[in-house]
Amino acid sequence: MTILAIAFVILAGLLLWLLAAVRGRWPVKLALICAVPAFGFAILATANSLRGWPTGEEPPKTATFVWGVVDEPDPQTGSSGAIYLWLATGTKPRGYRVPYSRELHKQVEQAAALTKRGQPVAVTRRASNRHGGGGPRTRGAFDFYRLPPAQPPRKLATIGVNR
Repeated sequence: MTILAIAFVILAGLLLWLLAAVRGRWPVKLALICAVPAFGFAILATANSLRGWPTGEEPPKTATFVWGVVDEPDPQTGSSGAIYLWLATGTKPRGYRVPYSRELHKQVEQAAALTKRGQPVAVTRRASNRHGGGGPRTRGAFDFYRLPPAQPPRKLATIGVNR
């Protein structure tokens, strides 16, 4: 990522230098001078999602559990811990980072064990916690449950077909 950023800065600098050195229409040059840095900031803002890093956004209300990784809190380093969930809505999986809780840790381990055995697992996000408030960032804010195994479609009976 660092090399990509340096390459973009060099390319943008050369373009801006070329625009300033060449005679021509200043309104077009001014538009390009403003557009190049704006484009750079847009790339910077979206770079983490392009790399597949988990987002801090709220997970979807319902999704299929793909996998989970638990980063337990560590008092020696001061890490508060986190739980990373890979959830799929439809066919698009996405990584989510949620705060660590012991209850969610246990749920993720159980869901991962079921997933290893080939059992599909669904996740729903609760609207609030047991203390009456909060949202998706509260402790134990998810419910995991097994999905029934997929059934193949039934064959249609053919009536009056001659062979």
